[in-house]
Amino acid sequence: LKEMDKETISDILEEMPPDEAADILGDMPEETSQELLSLMEKEDAMEVSDLLGYEEDTAGGLMTNEYLDFPSDTTVDEVLTNLRLLAPDVEFIYYIYVADHDDHLLGVLTLKRLLTSPLSAKLEDIMTKNVKYVYPGTNRKEIGEIFSKYDFIALPVVNEEKQLLGIITIDDVFDLLVPNPTRKRKRRSFQ
Repeated sequence: LKEMDKETISDILEEMPPDEAADILGDMPEETSQELLSLMEKEDAMEVSDLLGYEEDTAGGLMTNEYLDFPSDTTVDEVLTNLRLLAPDVEFIYYIYVADHDDHLLGVLTLKRLLTSPLSAKLEDIMTKNVKYVYPGTNRKEIGEIFSKYDFIALPVVNEEKQLLGIITIDDVFDLLVPNPTRKRKRRSFQ
C-alpha cells in the first residue's frame, strides 16, 4: 500500500467489505486513515468509520454492517424480488433479518425457510422470533461460545434498544480461533 497513491487505495477500500476496510484503516496512522476516508464515497466512508469506533476484541469490532433486513409485513415474494437486486452488494447472505421500521430486531429466517415458504407468506408468520444476539461490547470468548453452541453462520449485533447494528459472520469467528497478527486495531473516533 505504501507504493500506491491514496486515490487508488481509497478506491480499493470502497470495493472491500466494510469490516475488512475498517481493519486495514485501523492499522494505519489516524491522519492517513482520515485522509483515505475523505477520498472515499460518502456512504462507503460512513459504513467504515462506524466500525472503526469499536474495540477489536468485541462484537462491534468483529461485525460488518453489510446485512439484509426487511420489515415484518414484507411477503416472501417481495423479499425474493429485492434479494435479486440487493445480493450483488452484500457479501454474506445466509439469514434474512426481520426488523421494524426503527431497526428493532424482531426475528430471523434462513434462506431455506424463505425459499420453501409460500410467496404470499409474510415474514412475521415464518420468522424465528427467539433470536440469539450480542451487544457491541460482547467479548470474543462469549461470541465464540455462542457460535459453537448453536452452529450459527452469522449472529446479529444489537444496541441496548435491540436495534440491529450489524452481524458477525462465521469467517470472522474463525479469525478468533486463528488470530491474524495484522488485526490490531484500537478504538478511534472518526467524525
